[in-house]
Amino acid sequence: MLLFYIDELGNASLTPSSLEVHPYFVLGAMKIHDTQRLSLCNAVRSLKNKYFPGWQRQPWDDTEIKGSYLAQTMRLHETGRSPSYPAVTLG
Repeated sequence: MLLFYIDELGNASLTPSSLEVHPYFVLGAMKIHDTQRLSLCNAVRSLKNKYFPGWQRQPWDDTEIKGSYLAQTMRLHETGRSPSYPAVTLG
């Protein structure tokens, strides 16, 4: 069986004023075989344990690693500055 993960990025309201500020909307999907789900889940959990300790004590909805955080972190690293951790590590 195949599993599909679908997510969006960007401006979902698509009003003229909001499109002036954020003109992009992307809908992406990834398919995996159901036999890969557990190994991928373990890989993501391992990364979160390493870089975001304490995430398991938070509600599941509060532990998503947003792409905007990753982009900001990359920009800060490129300029030699340290990023702040997302709220998930404050618990």
